[in-house]
This record gives sequence, C-alpha cells and structure tokens, in this order.
Amino acid sequence: ENEHPSDGTTGELINETSRFDELDPLFQRIEDDVEGMRCLYRLLQRLNGLTDKASLFDALAQWSLVTFPQATHVCIFLRNNEGRYGSILTRGRDKEDVWSQTNSVSQTLLNHVTEKREALIFTDAEEAFRNSDSMMSSQLKSGLVAPLWDHKDIRGLVQVESRRQMGRFRRRDLELLTLMANQCALVLSNLEMTDHLSALNSTLQKASGELKDSN
Repeated sequence: ENEHPSDGTTGELINETSRFDELDPLFQRIEDDVEGMRCLYRLLQRLNGLTDKASLFDALAQWSLVTFPQATHVCIFLRNNEGRYGSILTRGRDKEDVWSQTNSVSQTLLNHVTEKREALIFTDAEEAFRNSDSMMSSQLKSGLVAPLWDHKDIRGLVQVESRRQMGRFRRRDLELLTLMANQCALVLSNLEMTDHLSALNSTLQKASGELKDSN
C-alpha cells in the first residue's frame, strides 16, 4: 500500500504500510535486489549460533544502524505476560547521545501494527505526533516500525528512527526490516523453546535423583 487513508487518528502520521504476514512477495522482490540480499545475509550470519536473547537483540539493533545509514536510533520492545510492550534495548548511532525521549511505543502505531497487521513508515513527527505523549519533543523526522512476528504471535516491535531532516525511509527499507524482524522473532522462539527444554531436563534430572535417594 502506497498511501494510508486518513481515519482521524493515524492517517496524518502513517504514510506507507506493508503486510507483515504476507512474506512471499517481500522475499520475491528482495531476490532481485543484490544489495538487499547482502544486507539480509549479513544479519543471518550474525544470527547463526546465537545462544541468548541479549545477543539477538544487539545483533538486530547493530544491523539496523549499518543497513539504514539515515537511522539515528533503534528501539526494541517486547510484549510481557500482561500484553504490554516495554523497551528492552535502545541504541543510538552516537554513543554519547542520551536517548530518553522514546522509551515507550506510540499507542497509535502499536494499535495499527497489531490490529491491521501492517508494518509501517511514519514521518514528520513534529506535526503528526502532536497528540502522542510518548513522542512529544523527540524531534523525529521519520521512522519504521515492524513486528517481531513468529508466524503465530507478535512477540514485540522494532522501531528504527531518523531525527535528520533528510533522513526519510523508503518502502525498500520497510520491507527489509520486516523480513529481518520476522527472522529474529523465529530465532527468539527457538531460544525460548531451548531454554524451556533445558529447564524441563534439569527438573527431570532432579526428580530422578530424588527417587534414587529415596530408594
């Protein structure tokens, strides 16, 4: 979708969207994009063999800053057991940049991603986010929001931002981030499954030892 119709709440701030649960067309387009394929390969290499969540999120943040030269900040949000999204990692291109403004995701953007199942590009935050408390005074110029979707659930969100006047994002950027957020969500699910199996194995071993001791 090249334009998002105004609905009185999101039409003024979202200027492009992409379905994140229809990945085949995105993969088909990226196959014809040599540089895009290189970008994906770089992150897949980093994801291979990761054994903890912190390394996973760090890899996604670093990849975003390298892949999108206009990006100045990256924030990753995870959904907790109550269904709320909290920031678990923030990263700025300038290490001395204290990034305290965007520590919660805009409810408007969150609702759009979860209800309409679309990743999105938003722009001109000074005007568009006038009524969004979580974005006030952040001086955003443009941003991408894509879900960490593991083909069943939205586990979190990744938000890539630019606070540069000329730092606007394109549809290709949105599609790249959507694909890689999806891959990261699958890795996240696998890591959690491994942790669960490891904990279950430890419990069974402990129970087995207690049975032997009782005999």
